[in-house]
Amino acid sequence: MLLRLIKYPLLTLGIFLLTACHSNNDDDLCCAYPVTLQGNWSLTHVQGGFAGVDDTITHGLIIWHFNTETHTVTVTNNNTDDTILYDGLESGSYTYDIVTENDAQYLHIQSNDFGRLAYTAFQLTLDGNMGADGFLLTFKR
Repeated sequence: MLLRLIKYPLLTLGIFLLTACHSNNDDDLCCAYPVTLQGNWSLTHVQGGFAGVDDTITHGLIIWHFNTETHTVTVTNNNTDDTILYDGLESGSYTYDIVTENDAQYLHIQSNDFGRLAYTAFQLTLDGNMGADGFLLTFKR
């Protein structure tokens, strides 16, 4: 009888502590990891193109660093794998602009359209109209 009296309050306390510590607030995640283009993005996947490319790229092999103040992207492309048919830009610094049309953003690098830009705190995609032989580039933080 004494065990039963102790067991239920402990169970109630345990459930309370578990639910009190859990946060369902997405704002907490957004504040800890702001949604910004600024910083390093690692090219991790390329698909599309005339040849039907579908390549996964090792994280950190190709880095695009966006500087939103100077509108430059600095690319460090260390890919030496010839089986990867398209790996974006060569190493170097490039100027970029973001053009907004019909509530969509498009990334232009050195005046070349790289496609529709979409990003979260952890992932960036450039959709160069894959349906018309363009490439879909996926980047991760």
